[in-house]
Amino acid sequence: MSLILGPSGARGIVGESFTPDIVNDLVRAFLKTVRITENKTIVIGRDTRNTSLNFSKIISSVISLCGFDVIDIGMAPTPCVQFAVEYYKSASGIVISASHNPPEWNGLKFIKDDGTFFDEKLIAKLSNYLKNKDTLKWANNKSRGDFRVDNTWVDKYISKIKKIVNLKNIKKKRFRVFLDANGGAGACIGIKLLKELGCDVSGSGLYMDGEFLHPLEPSAENLKITSNIIRQGEYDVGFAQDTDADRLVLISEKGEVPQEDMTLALCVRNVLSKENENRAVVTNLSTSYIVRDEVLKYKGKIYYSKVGEVFVVSMMKNKRACIGGEGNGGVIHPAMHYGRDSFISMALILELMAKEDKPLSQIFKSVKKYRTLKKKIKLKEKNQFNRIKKTIKLIPGERLDTRDGIKIYTSSYWLHIRPSNTEPIIRIIAESCDEKNLKLLLKRINF
Repeated sequence: MSLILGPSGARGIVGESFTPDIVNDLVRAFLKTVRITENKTIVIGRDTRNTSLNFSKIISSVISLCGFDVIDIGMAPTPCVQFAVEYYKSASGIVISASHNPPEWNGLKFIKDDGTFFDEKLIAKLSNYLKNKDTLKWANNKSRGDFRVDNTWVDKYISKIKKIVNLKNIKKKRFRVFLDANGGAGACIGIKLLKELGCDVSGSGLYMDGEFLHPLEPSAENLKITSNIIRQGEYDVGFAQDTDADRLVLISEKGEVPQEDMTLALCVRNVLSKENENRAVVTNLSTSYIVRDEVLKYKGKIYYSKVGEVFVVSMMKNKRACIGGEGNGGVIHPAMHYGRDSFISMALILELMAKEDKPLSQIFKSVKKYRTLKKKIKLKEKNQFNRIKKTIKLIPGERLDTRDGIKIYTSSYWLHIRPSNTEPIIRIIAESCDEKNLKLLLKRINF
């Protein structure tokens, strides 16, 4: 299969569509796209996949030999690389990660100088350079860039999180937390942050060795062992991260793993309960109505964007949203930075638990329940999505949104069908107040 290049960066299978030669061309096309400021510095960080260090060495060499300076922050979560780009006032940044994709994959995420990801225009520009082999020329011996390793950003990052939440209230509770980092990049920062929030921390997958203990998607199905440990132990909350730690899934003291959207819903509740001015919230078209319900409960206004962090962030800036994110557990809190971040999410959830003074299982019960079904269909041909799209017919009372695939919706149910930005699949998500209607929704699709 070929390299996937889109709003989530570049991803491919190592040795096939993601090779040293391809990465070399990608990075040189990226550098030609970068807006050069007085600080010609590129920050790079990587996840824990067993090929990420190899690609990091290639990338840092290419950047330096093209005349840019490199700050290597080593093994680091995606939100931390975004933060570091802002912290060092860099020209740009690269994350070496394929996020939730299987271990045989790897990829690159491209970051602008403001710490947000490349938008569609910049990706199109990069793609055009790549296609036409119009990449940045090599520097000579005198104009090559410097290289340094630097981790001074860590304490600043954690300090900023602690200033956003009510640290005193959280510390009083001395929460017992189980962290499932699944061998990913989130363990080191996660443990340090939780301890500084006054928590008693233990967990699994805390060694950042790339030995993933379960499949990379932090779904209820993949978290069965973790939820059993929490249910049998004496914990107040469980946190599960994906391997580049931009997403967070919650687990109650009873071992309950709710839908991923619960993370955003409860973070929205917390922020809106404190926010007195702008009460706008942005999420994507595939996000559960449980987020909408929390926004309306606190007299906020909800806006929907296309799926993908870059689209959510763009709309958040446009609407001056106080919080936003995606239903996959990715929370974006502008007070921290404009990026999905599992660490500020942990702090916001702990703050909410301290404020409501209830077990997490009780907080879950206060959120309205919907039935949700998710399906994936392998993309076998180019016109497959268009063929499925033609089979969908509206019935009276339904509305249509075609900004990202096709979504039909009413106030009580919705169905969203779209090609994935990160995998060669078509994603289908349906949600309804009742099981019967959910099944009827799916029957309307001709696979």
